[in-house]
Amino acid sequence: MFLIALFATLSFGTTEVPGNFTNTLKILREKLLENNLTLTLEHSNIDKCKSFEVYIHQNPNDLNSIFEDKANDDFIDLDNVYFDGEMIKKNVVKMKYEDASNSTIRYSKSVKISDVLPLIESVSEDDENFLLIRLQDIFNLKTNEVPSSEELKCKAVQEFHDSGLLGLFGYGAKAIKDEDIYPSITYLIKNYPKSIKVTEIPKGQSSEGMKQDFSKSCSQDSLLPATYSLHKAGIAGSLCVPNNKIPNKVKKCSDGSDIQKHLQGFKIGQFWGDLRTLKSVLIRFGPVLFHSNTFGHVIVFGWLGGQPDSIIAWTKIKDQSGKCQIGTILLEEGYYSGNVLVNSVASVRAAWSYVKVALLLPAIALFL
Repeated sequence: MFLIALFATLSFGTTEVPGNFTNTLKILREKLLENNLTLTLEHSNIDKCKSFEVYIHQNPNDLNSIFEDKANDDFIDLDNVYFDGEMIKKNVVKMKYEDASNSTIRYSKSVKISDVLPLIESVSEDDENFLLIRLQDIFNLKTNEVPSSEELKCKAVQEFHDSGLLGLFGYGAKAIKDEDIYPSITYLIKNYPKSIKVTEIPKGQSSEGMKQDFSKSCSQDSLLPATYSLHKAGIAGSLCVPNNKIPNKVKKCSDGSDIQKHLQGFKIGQFWGDLRTLKSVLIRFGPVLFHSNTFGHVIVFGWLGGQPDSIIAWTKIKDQSGKCQIGTILLEEGYYSGNVLVNSVASVRAAWSYVKVALLLPAIALFL
């Protein structure tokens, strides 16, 4: 099962169950202020996202627009998380035409949400409040940093940061494995497949659009192969494989030490569902990557009970000031969609179920 090595108790003046806290939003904000965590400070290095402010967002419909009526699609089971079942073999990802031509969704496998054990024991969707990562830890994680001027020399690093995938990998490593890293995107791209192609194409059927090639370079702007690369090789930390250029080889860290492959065997999954589904996914799969019309891509860590409920989320301020925000976005009943990390080789109590995949290759829907 998914396992967190150790979650210390959140201590806000009472004895708490790990992952839960009983404080109101007012008390939460007061606690943040006591620790000087909500102050927006001037700092000399704007490449480091180390200044924070709490935001209270008042638009409950902000996250609903990306659902795109999927709830009415017969192919979508709102009780499942979907992901690509294909794998890299001999530097290529292959899928059969028969599987690739009979569906309206883009994923070949799914797992029933309720079949996955919660990351933290004794938590549920009915808890009033929940946090995946201790609040005091969130503000000091390596993933909070924005790309440095050296890292920006590799265009792909900025692409992954802006898409939210870099954050999903980094915060996911902390929540799922209790590992604090700044993800190496250059390592991920070095492990990209050479191509993705559809096989066993019927006679007379055009092969146009049935193959897509990918370069393993800093100019690579496709996020599509990331799920396969993560599954095959995991993600390294940037202290091991720097983000300023694609390495010639990835057998060792740049200093000669062994590479620690974080989240190896995981895939990028997607879910559709209501507010309860969001909570179910959060406690089982870890941080959720959402697209917000107001804030862009946000990473969700937990929720606060209330009328309406709120999610606790992180995002980078759009003005390139180097500041980060952590706070709440108010939610209301409705349908939501987001990306999560799925352990595709273990951690479930039931067999994977199969669905068909769409023509023109599987994709991460939020980034099309």
